[in-house]
Amino acid sequence: MIYTIHIPDNDERISFAAKVGKLFDHYNEYIPKRSHGLYQCDIGIQATVTNKQLKQVLGLIKRRGYSYSKHES
Repeated sequence: MIYTIHIPDNDERISFAAKVGKLFDHYNEYIPKRSHGLYQCDIGIQATVTNKQLKQVLGLIKRRGYSYSKHES
């Protein structure tokens, strides 16, 4: 599953990615390229997550007032 988080401020994108990365035991950061009809974005995080971790990320998105879209990979 791929989630695209929509964050208008460029600096906040990097900060948010760092906070999200701290929730996972192991993750990879990367610069996504256009694939699967999605546009390139600033930073990507690839990780295997638990349901608890996913809920934490979605809660963080909600608290910060961001929006997101979910895509089948």
